[in-house]
Amino acid sequence: MSKHQAVLKADAAAVFEPLRRIAEQNGFAVEHSKTRMVIDAPLGLVVMEKTGTETTVAFDAPSRAELQMLKELYAQRFDNLGFADGIVWNAPRASTPLNQVICKVSSCAQISPNFARVRLHGEFTAFAAKTAGLHFRFLFGPKGAAWPTLDEHGLTCWPQGVSNWHRPPYTVRKLGKDANWMDVDIVLHEGGRVTEWSKTVKAGDEIALTGPSGSKMPTDQNLDLFGDETALPVILRIIEDAHVDISGHATIAVRDRMDIQHVSDAGNFKIKWIDMTEPDALVRDLRDSLKTRPEQSVFFAAERRQADAARQLLKDASHPAASYRAASYWTKAT
Repeated sequence: MSKHQAVLKADAAAVFEPLRRIAEQNGFAVEHSKTRMVIDAPLGLVVMEKTGTETTVAFDAPSRAELQMLKELYAQRFDNLGFADGIVWNAPRASTPLNQVICKVSSCAQISPNFARVRLHGEFTAFAAKTAGLHFRFLFGPKGAAWPTLDEHGLTCWPQGVSNWHRPPYTVRKLGKDANWMDVDIVLHEGGRVTEWSKTVKAGDEIALTGPSGSKMPTDQNLDLFGDETALPVILRIIEDAHVDISGHATIAVRDRMDIQHVSDAGNFKIKWIDMTEPDALVRDLRDSLKTRPEQSVFFAAERRQADAARQLLKDASHPAASYRAASYWTKAT
Protein backbone atom coordinates (compact mmCIF):
# COMPACT_ATOMS: atom_id res chain seq x y z
CA MET A 1 0.00 0.00 0.00
CA SER A 2 1.16 3.56 -0.74
CA LYS A 3 0.35 6.36 1.69
CA HIS A 4 0.19 10.13 1.87
CA GLN A 5 -0.95 12.59 4.53
CA ALA A 6 -2.24 16.12 4.95
CA VAL A 7 -3.54 18.35 7.72
CA LEU A 8 -6.62 20.53 7.29
CA LYS A 9 -6.78 23.62 9.46
CA ALA A 10 -10.49 23.03 10.00
CA ASP A 11 -12.48 21.29 12.68
CA ALA A 12 -13.59 17.74 11.96
CA ALA A 13 -17.26 18.66 12.26
CA ALA A 14 -16.93 21.02 9.28
CA VAL A 15 -14.96 18.48 7.23
CA PHE A 16 -16.68 15.16 7.94
CA GLU A 17 -20.28 15.95 7.04
CA PRO A 18 -19.90 17.26 3.45
CA LEU A 19 -17.36 14.58 2.54
CA ARG A 20 -19.51 11.85 4.07
CA ARG A 21 -22.45 13.03 1.96
CA ILE A 22 -20.41 13.01 -1.24
CA ALA A 23 -18.99 9.55 -0.52
CA GLU A 24 -22.37 8.01 0.27
CA GLN A 25 -23.94 9.58 -2.82
CA ASN A 26 -21.23 7.83 -4.84
CA GLY A 27 -22.02 4.52 -3.15
CA PHE A 28 -18.80 4.34 -1.10
CA ALA A 29 -18.75 2.68 2.32
CA VAL A 30 -18.29 5.18 5.17
CA GLU A 31 -17.55 4.56 8.86
CA HIS A 32 -17.72 7.62 11.06
CA SER A 33 -17.86 8.94 14.60
CA LYS A 34 -17.34 12.42 16.06
CA THR A 35 -13.56 12.01 15.96
CA ARG A 36 -12.84 9.65 13.05
CA MET A 37 -14.16 8.90 9.56
CA VAL A 38 -13.02 6.27 7.06
CA ILE A 39 -14.12 6.36 3.40
CA ASP A 40 -13.57 3.17 1.43
CA ALA A 41 -13.36 4.46 -2.17
CA PRO A 42 -12.50 2.48 -5.33
CA LEU A 43 -9.06 4.11 -5.43
CA GLY A 44 -8.26 3.42 -1.77
CA LEU A 45 -8.95 4.47 1.82
CA VAL A 46 -9.31 8.01 3.13
CA VAL A 47 -8.93 8.19 6.92
CA MET A 48 -9.75 11.48 8.68
CA GLU A 49 -9.21 12.12 12.39
CA LYS A 50 -9.92 15.07 14.69
CA THR A 51 -6.76 16.47 16.29
CA GLY A 52 -7.73 19.41 18.40
CA THR A 53 -8.98 22.17 16.13
CA GLU A 54 -7.49 20.51 13.04
CA THR A 55 -8.24 17.41 10.95
CA THR A 56 -5.56 14.99 9.79
CA VAL A 57 -6.15 13.14 6.53
CA ALA A 58 -4.36 9.96 5.44
CA PHE A 59 -4.64 8.46 1.97
CA ASP A 60 -3.93 4.76 1.58
CA ALA A 61 -4.00 3.18 -1.89
CA PRO A 62 -2.91 -0.17 -3.38
CA SER A 63 -0.54 1.48 -5.86
CA ARG A 64 1.36 4.71 -6.46
CA ALA A 65 -0.83 5.54 -9.44
CA GLU A 66 -4.03 5.14 -7.42
CA LEU A 67 -2.52 7.16 -4.57
CA GLN A 68 -1.84 10.07 -6.92
CA MET A 69 -5.37 9.96 -8.33
CA LEU A 70 -6.94 9.65 -4.87
CA LYS A 71 -4.98 12.62 -3.57
CA GLU A 72 -5.81 14.74 -6.64
CA LEU A 73 -9.49 13.84 -6.30
CA TYR A 74 -9.67 14.91 -2.66
CA ALA A 75 -7.55 18.00 -3.26
CA GLN A 76 -10.26 19.09 -5.70
CA ARG A 77 -12.99 18.25 -3.18
CA PHE A 78 -11.24 20.22 -0.44
CA ASP A 79 -10.97 23.13 -2.87
CA ASN A 80 -14.66 22.93 -3.81
CA LEU A 81 -15.62 22.93 -0.12
CA GLY A 82 -13.46 25.97 0.65
CA PHE A 83 -10.71 24.20 2.59
CA ALA A 84 -7.88 24.66 0.05
CA ASP A 85 -6.22 27.59 1.83
CA GLY A 86 -6.08 25.64 5.08
CA ILE A 87 -4.35 22.47 3.86
CA VAL A 88 -0.79 21.54 4.78
CA TRP A 89 0.42 18.62 2.63
CA ASN A 90 3.42 16.55 3.61
CA ALA A 91 6.32 17.16 1.22
CA PRO A 92 6.45 14.77 -1.76
CA ARG A 93 9.47 12.55 -2.28
CA ALA A 94 9.09 12.56 -6.06
CA SER A 95 9.17 15.25 -8.75
CA THR A 96 7.03 13.38 -11.30
CA PRO A 97 3.34 12.50 -10.78
CA LEU A 98 3.15 8.97 -9.39
CA ASN A 99 0.71 7.91 -12.12
CA GLN A 100 2.68 9.35 -15.02
CA VAL A 101 4.80 7.29 -17.44
CA ILE A 102 7.02 8.84 -20.09
CA CYS A 103 7.59 6.34 -22.88
CA LYS A 104 8.66 6.06 -26.50
CA VAL A 105 6.85 4.96 -29.62
CA SER A 106 8.48 1.94 -31.24
CA SER A 107 5.96 1.47 -34.06
CA CYS A 108 2.64 2.68 -35.42
CA ALA A 109 0.74 1.01 -38.23
CA GLN A 110 -2.78 0.92 -39.63
CA ILE A 111 -4.03 -2.62 -39.00
CA SER A 112 -7.49 -2.34 -40.59
CA PRO A 113 -9.65 0.29 -42.32
CA ASN A 114 -10.59 2.01 -39.05
CA PHE A 115 -7.85 1.02 -36.60
CA ALA A 116 -4.20 1.88 -36.02
CA ARG A 117 -1.97 0.10 -33.51
CA VAL A 118 0.76 1.87 -31.58
CA ARG A 119 3.43 0.02 -29.63
CA LEU A 120 4.95 1.94 -26.73
CA HIS A 121 8.10 1.07 -24.80
CA GLY A 122 8.46 2.12 -21.18
CA GLU A 123 8.13 1.12 -17.54
CA PHE A 124 4.61 -0.33 -17.34
CA THR A 125 5.01 -2.51 -14.24
CA ALA A 126 2.01 -0.83 -12.56
CA PHE A 127 -0.21 -1.99 -15.43
CA ALA A 128 0.75 -5.64 -14.84
CA ALA A 129 -0.79 -5.82 -11.37
CA LYS A 130 -3.86 -8.05 -11.14
CA THR A 131 -5.87 -5.18 -9.68
CA ALA A 132 -4.67 -2.58 -12.19
CA GLY A 133 -7.17 -0.59 -14.23
CA LEU A 134 -7.42 -1.50 -17.90
CA HIS A 135 -7.17 2.07 -19.13
CA PHE A 136 -4.91 5.13 -19.20
CA ARG A 137 -4.86 8.67 -20.60
CA PHE A 138 -2.52 10.02 -23.25
CA LEU A 139 -1.10 13.47 -22.49
CA PHE A 140 -1.08 15.97 -25.36
CA GLY A 141 0.02 19.37 -24.13
CA PRO A 142 0.26 22.86 -25.60
CA LYS A 143 3.00 23.34 -28.19
CA GLY A 144 6.40 23.48 -26.51
CA ALA A 145 5.10 22.58 -23.04
CA ALA A 146 7.19 20.34 -20.79
CA TRP A 147 5.65 17.23 -19.21
CA PRO A 148 3.71 17.74 -15.95
CA THR A 149 5.63 17.70 -12.68
CA LEU A 150 4.70 17.64 -8.99
CA ASP A 151 4.44 20.91 -7.10
CA GLU A 152 5.57 21.43 -3.51
CA HIS A 153 2.33 19.82 -2.27
CA GLY A 154 2.69 16.67 -4.37
CA LEU A 155 -0.09 17.73 -6.74
CA THR A 156 0.25 17.68 -10.52
CA CYS A 157 1.44 20.96 -12.03
CA TRP A 158 0.22 21.31 -15.64
CA PRO A 159 2.36 23.68 -17.73
CA GLN A 160 0.11 26.42 -19.19
CA GLY A 161 -2.88 25.04 -17.24
CA VAL A 162 -4.68 21.70 -17.23
CA SER A 163 -7.45 23.02 -19.50
CA ASN A 164 -4.90 23.33 -22.31
CA TRP A 165 -4.03 19.63 -22.17
CA HIS A 166 -5.82 16.96 -24.21
CA ARG A 167 -6.08 13.76 -22.12
CA PRO A 168 -8.09 11.16 -24.05
CA PRO A 169 -8.71 7.79 -22.37
CA TYR A 170 -7.51 4.59 -24.05
CA THR A 171 -7.27 0.89 -23.27
CA VAL A 172 -4.13 -1.24 -22.94
CA ARG A 173 -4.79 -3.69 -25.78
CA LYS A 174 -1.85 -5.92 -24.89
CA LEU A 175 0.96 -5.78 -22.34
CA GLY A 176 4.41 -7.30 -22.79
CA LYS A 177 5.40 -10.21 -20.57
CA ASP A 178 8.01 -8.09 -18.77
CA ALA A 179 5.72 -5.02 -18.78
CA ASN A 180 8.24 -3.07 -20.86
CA TRP A 181 5.90 -2.50 -23.80
CA MET A 182 2.20 -2.07 -24.48
CA ASP A 183 0.02 -2.06 -27.58
CA VAL A 184 -2.73 0.51 -28.00
CA ASP A 185 -5.46 0.30 -30.66
CA ILE A 186 -6.72 3.65 -31.92
CA VAL A 187 -10.11 4.04 -33.60
CA LEU A 188 -9.52 6.31 -36.58
CA HIS A 189 -11.98 9.10 -37.24
CA GLU A 190 -11.75 12.26 -39.32
CA GLY A 191 -10.44 15.25 -37.39
CA GLY A 192 -9.57 13.29 -34.26
CA ARG A 193 -6.46 14.60 -32.51
CA VAL A 194 -5.10 11.14 -31.75
CA THR A 195 -5.94 10.02 -35.30
CA GLU A 196 -3.86 12.90 -36.67
CA TRP A 197 -1.06 12.11 -34.21
CA SER A 198 -1.02 8.46 -35.36
CA LYS A 199 -0.49 9.59 -38.97
CA THR A 200 2.70 11.52 -38.19
CA VAL A 201 4.22 9.83 -35.14
CA LYS A 202 7.60 8.15 -35.71
CA ALA A 203 9.59 5.45 -33.94
CA GLY A 204 11.55 7.10 -31.12
CA ASP A 205 9.02 9.88 -30.50
CA GLU A 206 8.31 10.53 -26.82
CA ILE A 207 4.80 10.50 -25.34
CA ALA A 208 3.51 10.62 -21.77
CA LEU A 209 0.49 8.96 -20.25
CA THR A 210 -1.19 8.61 -16.88
CA GLY A 211 -2.49 5.35 -15.48
CA PRO A 212 -3.45 2.67 -14.93
CA SER A 213 -7.00 3.83 -14.31
CA GLY A 214 -10.64 3.01 -14.94
CA SER A 215 -12.42 -0.33 -14.83
CA LYS A 216 -10.46 -3.40 -13.78
CA MET A 217 -10.39 -6.96 -15.02
CA PRO A 218 -13.77 -8.56 -14.21
CA THR A 219 -13.75 -11.49 -11.82
CA ASP A 220 -17.38 -12.62 -12.29
CA GLN A 221 -17.52 -16.14 -13.70
CA ASN A 222 -20.27 -15.45 -16.26
CA LEU A 223 -19.94 -12.35 -18.43
CA ASP A 224 -21.91 -10.76 -21.26
CA LEU A 225 -19.86 -8.09 -23.04
CA PHE A 226 -21.36 -5.58 -25.49
CA GLY A 227 -19.63 -2.75 -27.30
CA ASP A 228 -19.06 -0.86 -30.50
CA GLU A 229 -15.64 -0.28 -32.08
CA THR A 230 -14.57 2.07 -29.28
CA ALA A 231 -14.99 -0.77 -26.78
CA LEU A 232 -13.38 -3.40 -29.02
CA PRO A 233 -9.92 -3.06 -27.38
CA VAL A 234 -11.20 -3.48 -23.82
CA ILE A 235 -13.56 -6.35 -24.69
CA LEU A 236 -10.84 -8.31 -26.49
CA ARG A 237 -8.37 -7.57 -23.68
CA ILE A 238 -10.86 -8.97 -21.15
CA ILE A 239 -11.44 -12.08 -23.26
CA GLU A 240 -7.76 -12.80 -23.88
CA ASP A 241 -6.72 -12.22 -20.25
CA ALA A 242 -9.75 -13.80 -18.56
CA HIS A 243 -9.15 -16.50 -15.97
CA VAL A 244 -9.81 -20.03 -17.24
CA ASP A 245 -12.89 -20.29 -14.98
CA ILE A 246 -14.57 -17.27 -16.62
CA SER A 247 -16.91 -17.77 -19.55
CA GLY A 248 -19.37 -15.68 -21.47
CA HIS A 249 -20.52 -14.02 -24.68
CA ALA A 250 -19.31 -10.91 -26.49
CA THR A 251 -21.15 -8.84 -29.08
CA ILE A 252 -18.99 -6.28 -30.89
CA ALA A 253 -20.23 -3.79 -33.50
CA VAL A 254 -17.80 -2.60 -36.20
CA ARG A 255 -18.08 -0.24 -39.17
CA ASP A 256 -16.26 -2.55 -41.55
CA ARG A 257 -15.97 -6.35 -41.50
CA MET A 258 -12.26 -5.83 -42.18
CA ASP A 259 -11.98 -4.34 -38.67
CA ILE A 260 -12.74 -7.73 -37.10
CA GLN A 261 -9.71 -8.86 -35.11
CA HIS A 262 -8.71 -12.49 -34.84
CA VAL A 263 -8.56 -13.70 -31.26
CA SER A 264 -5.92 -16.39 -30.84
CA ASP A 265 -7.43 -17.73 -27.62
CA ALA A 266 -11.05 -16.83 -26.89
CA GLY A 267 -11.16 -19.36 -24.06
CA ASN A 268 -14.73 -19.97 -22.93
CA PHE A 269 -16.13 -16.94 -24.76
CA LYS A 270 -18.33 -16.89 -27.83
CA ILE A 271 -17.80 -13.77 -29.96
CA LYS A 272 -20.42 -12.30 -32.27
CA TRP A 273 -19.59 -9.48 -34.71
CA ILE A 274 -22.39 -7.19 -35.89
CA ASP A 275 -22.83 -4.14 -38.13
CA MET A 276 -22.31 -0.82 -36.33
CA THR A 277 -24.60 0.99 -38.79
CA GLU A 278 -27.58 -0.72 -37.13
CA PRO A 279 -27.97 1.65 -34.14
CA ASP A 280 -30.33 -0.61 -32.17
CA ALA A 281 -28.50 -3.90 -32.70
CA LEU A 282 -26.35 -3.81 -29.53
CA VAL A 283 -29.27 -2.94 -27.26
CA ARG A 284 -31.44 -5.54 -28.98
CA ASP A 285 -28.81 -8.22 -28.33
CA LEU A 286 -28.61 -7.12 -24.70
CA ARG A 287 -32.40 -7.43 -24.37
CA ASP A 288 -32.26 -10.95 -25.80
CA SER A 289 -29.41 -11.96 -23.49
CA LEU A 290 -31.34 -10.82 -20.41
CA LYS A 291 -34.11 -13.21 -21.40
CA THR A 292 -31.87 -16.20 -22.09
CA ARG A 293 -28.98 -15.54 -19.67
CA PRO A 294 -30.39 -13.45 -16.80
CA GLU A 295 -27.66 -14.63 -14.41
CA GLN A 296 -24.81 -13.07 -16.41
CA SER A 297 -22.87 -10.00 -15.31
CA VAL A 298 -23.06 -7.34 -18.02
CA PHE A 299 -20.56 -4.88 -19.45
CA PHE A 300 -21.89 -2.47 -22.10
CA ALA A 301 -19.94 0.38 -23.71
CA ALA A 302 -20.88 2.40 -26.78
CA GLU A 303 -22.27 5.77 -27.88
CA ARG A 304 -23.97 7.78 -25.12
CA ARG A 305 -27.56 7.22 -26.31
CA GLN A 306 -27.00 3.48 -26.60
CA ALA A 307 -25.38 3.34 -23.17
CA ASP A 308 -28.34 5.24 -21.68
CA ALA A 309 -30.79 2.82 -23.34
CA ALA A 310 -28.81 -0.17 -22.06
CA ARG A 311 -28.71 1.23 -18.53
CA GLN A 312 -32.47 1.78 -18.54
CA LEU A 313 -33.07 -1.70 -19.93
CA LEU A 314 -30.99 -3.24 -17.15
CA LYS A 315 -32.82 -1.22 -14.50
CA ASP A 316 -36.21 -2.19 -15.93
CA ALA A 317 -35.15 -5.84 -15.87
CA SER A 318 -34.22 -5.45 -12.16
CA HIS A 319 -30.72 -6.65 -12.98
CA PRO A 320 -28.59 -6.29 -9.81
CA ALA A 321 -26.81 -2.94 -9.89
CA ALA A 322 -23.56 -4.56 -8.77
CA SER A 323 -23.70 -6.94 -11.73
CA TYR A 324 -23.59 -4.50 -14.61
CA ARG A 325 -21.82 -1.46 -16.00
CA ALA A 326 -23.14 0.61 -18.91
CA ALA A 327 -20.58 3.18 -20.02
CA SER A 328 -20.69 5.99 -22.56
CA TYR A 329 -17.44 5.94 -24.57
CA TRP A 330 -18.38 8.73 -27.01
CA THR A 331 -21.19 11.09 -27.98
CA LYS A 332 -22.60 11.41 -31.48
CA ALA A 333 -22.70 14.97 -32.79
CA THR A 334 -26.23 16.29 -33.18
